[in-house]
Amino acid sequence: MPRTIWSGAISFGLVTVPINVVSATEDHSIRFHQYHLPDQGRVRYRRVCELEDREVSQDEIGKGYEVTKTQVIPITDEDLSNLPLPTAKAIEIDAFVPLESVDPIRIAEGYYLQPAGQVAALCLDRPMTSIGTPDETQEKAELAVWFGGASLVCWFCCPFWILVSFVALPLAIVGLVRAFVEYRASKSGRANRTRAAVGGALSLLGAAAAIAYMIFLATHPDLPVQG
Repeated sequence: MPRTIWSGAISFGLVTVPINVVSATEDHSIRFHQYHLPDQGRVRYRRVCELEDREVSQDEIGKGYEVTKTQVIPITDEDLSNLPLPTAKAIEIDAFVPLESVDPIRIAEGYYLQPAGQVAALCLDRPMTSIGTPDETQEKAELAVWFGGASLVCWFCCPFWILVSFVALPLAIVGLVRAFVEYRASKSGRANRTRAAVGGALSLLGAAAAIAYMIFLATHPDLPVQG
């Protein structure tokens, strides 16, 4: 049975599932030992204290951080467990990405995540089905292009003052916000970065045109205003 390497939890938003991490592979490579050639005695390494020049037991060995050559700060297991690291005992899942989008050179070794109890397995199934596939999430996320395009359509269809004030400019602003959100989501594979950039450009163009038109009308009060 595979040995547990790490125990902790994975988090799907508000759901936390306790898990154990086990190795998915086994090393079957041939290993050689070192021997003393005249009598074939096994050569072993021993832990020796440099200051006392004697072999020390495992109970006498601890961790430490070397500040200088003459100053070492001892670090205990209790000190490490008290560190305020949110990832020390939990893995938070932000998104699922297609396997082909991960460069194999980034994968060193494989591991399995197994639930630490029967109840955890039931909790694991529901969040995965509610998140959906990356393609479904991506289709729902790419709205910046629509908002940016709609703000420009107002100009070609009916560039009236009322439409600019209450339709075109708000659409452009929403498009800029959506473009920013989608661009950040594209870093984790939940949105298309090119579509986010196009949506941002269309929204920025629509906002700039609407603001320019409003400034023009404000500086020319003698001109007849449509709408």
